[in-house]
Amino acid sequence: MIYSLCLFLFPAAMYPTQYFESIDSTNIKAKECAELGAISGSAVVAGYQTNGRGRLGKYWHSVNGKGLYCS
Repeated sequence: MIYSLCLFLFPAAMYPTQYFESIDSTNIKAKECAELGAISGSAVVAGYQTNGRGRLGKYWHSVNGKGLYCS
């Protein structure tokens, strides 16, 4: 279900999208992708983050199966 929602929000034809069931941080992965030349509009989406970061470097708590986390 989360993957289907991901495809709805970020159509593959328009934006390269990487989906992970679980990832340390979508923000960290997005930075890595940008450094490797990802195009503008690329998205990293996860069903769960184990080490998410909020604004100003604050810890971000995500509950497994209760949200969709994107960068």
